[in-house]
This record gives sequence, C-alpha cells and structure tokens, in this order.
Amino acid sequence: MFSKQFIGRLQVNLIEEYNLIVTKLVLSHLNKNPSRITQVDMDKTVALKQLTRLQNIFIESITIAVISIDDIYQSNGKFSYGTDNVSFKKVSELFNELQNKRLVGTKYARSIKKSFYKYKPKLAIDFAKVDMTEAQVQCDTFNCNLKYKLLQQCNLKSIRKNYKSISIRRI
Repeated sequence: MFSKQFIGRLQVNLIEEYNLIVTKLVLSHLNKNPSRITQVDMDKTVALKQLTRLQNIFIESITIAVISIDDIYQSNGKFSYGTDNVSFKKVSELFNELQNKRLVGTKYARSIKKSFYKYKPKLAIDFAKVDMTEAQVQCDTFNCNLKYKLLQQCNLKSIRKNYKSISIRRI
C-alpha cells in the first residue's frame, strides 16, 4: 500500500482526475454566470454545491490520507517528534540500541571511553554486521507499522455522506 509505484500512480491519477472535475464544474458555472466566484456564491448553484462536496470528499478520502502519510515519511522532519510524541525511527538509533544490549555485561559498558571505536570489545565488532542487518529489518517493520497506525488514526468519512455547508454564526 505504501510502495513508491503505488503512491506515484495514485498521486498522478487522483490529482489529474480531481483537476479535470473541478475545471468542468467551474466552467459549467461560468457558462451560466460569468462573474467571479466568491464564497457567498458557493451555495447558490448546483455546480458549485457539487464542487464544495467534491472538495470535502477529496480532503477526507483514504487516498489523501495515504498520500499525506507518505509525504511525511519522505520529508526531512520525519525523525523529529510531533505533538503526539511519535516519530519514525532511524537505523542508527536501533543499531546503537542493539549494540548497547549486547554490551551490557562487559567492561566497555561501564567505561568512560565509549566514544572510541578502538576500545570496543571484540564481541561488538564481530556482531556489528549482524546488528546492522537486524537494525535495518527492525527499522523497516517499525516504520511500516507506524504508517498503518497513523492511517488508522485518520478520521475517514464515507463517500456517500451528505455534505452540507455550515453557516458560521457570529456571537
């Protein structure tokens, strides 16, 4: 579901079709009424009512949720925590966690010279390649599970929902 080819096809097809439909709806309104479209006009004609309904469906659809989650995953800030205190994991973070678990009972774990690679025990150096591949697998599974968890947290609406414009009341 989150593969690059699937997301790419989804973006191209969805955006092209959405732009085509919006263009047709706006042109059908402009053929009848050539004046500029404003927010006040949105509830007056059928074409503009359909346009607002289409925009609501577009924003609340599952495809937009999938595309937005993938955009977050592709962005530079994917490793920084958000307001929900959740972020994607780096391979280096998981690799360091695995190395630290492996070195729990050694003198190196208690040493102040941890930053120097030459002081690492043979145990850590021997298992570095194994730990790196294991960290890569763990990172991929964690990030994939996080994508699905974020998708489940989205408030998705049904396409059949009746959208009505809500008037804003000033107090």
